[in-house]
Amino acid sequence: MTFRDDLEAFRERAEALERENQRLRGQLAELAATETPSRPAPRGGRLTLAAVVGAAAALALLGFARVPLALLAAVAATLIGLAVMVGVFGRLLLVAGPREVWVLCGQQRRLPSGEVVGYRLVQGRRALRLPFVETADRLDLGLRTVHFDLRAAVASGVAVQVRGQALVRIAGEEPHIHRAVVHFLGVPPEKIGETASQVLEAAIREAAARYSLAQPDPLRFQLAAAEAAEKGLHELGIEVASLNLELTPA
Repeated sequence: MTFRDDLEAFRERAEALERENQRLRGQLAELAATETPSRPAPRGGRLTLAAVVGAAAALALLGFARVPLALLAAVAATLIGLAVMVGVFGRLLLVAGPREVWVLCGQQRRLPSGEVVGYRLVQGRRALRLPFVETADRLDLGLRTVHFDLRAAVASGVAVQVRGQALVRIAGEEPHIHRAVVHFLGVPPEKIGETASQVLEAAIREAAARYSLAQPDPLRFQLAAAEAAEKGLHELGIEVASLNLELTPA
């Protein structure tokens, strides 16, 4: 049955319902005219009329609601499908902020240096992860604070106390970031600070071994420690943003 046929059937039911309603109203008017004014109108007749009208309206609506229900089912299925698509798209869409990089592993690509790697980087932009092909992992490029409080020996053999702190982070530029991917992808974030601390402590001890208390120069000592740590940190893909050291007799 088509939608137009259902509409015609609904109109016929509505007209029949209106005629029945008018007939019942006439019967109620005749009953009211034959009774004394002091006698109230029977409630049963009113209830019967309401029941007839309600039942007829319900039947008419149920008969007409077959097509809308089908349409509602189709609309509901469409909306559910759209919701599923939006959910899947949201899981595949990656947005990299200014202090992070997404590493999508699963496809090979060649770096400008000629090296072939099995991942691509998403930094400062959006990208879609290929389902069933790529896996996504995140590297944090934010600053990390490393504290120092160690004893070292200067050139004259005197022990000194070195205190201070450094701000380190994963280098976001190539080729250093690829070295960070190799060493720190998938490891706990605190491991980055711990590794940087070990490299810096070794560099501080190396710089202290060449330092002379006879000609103290704290700034030169800090520069010597930063230079000694630079090579080891760059091999790990880490850079030093700042380094502050204080050297005092132990």
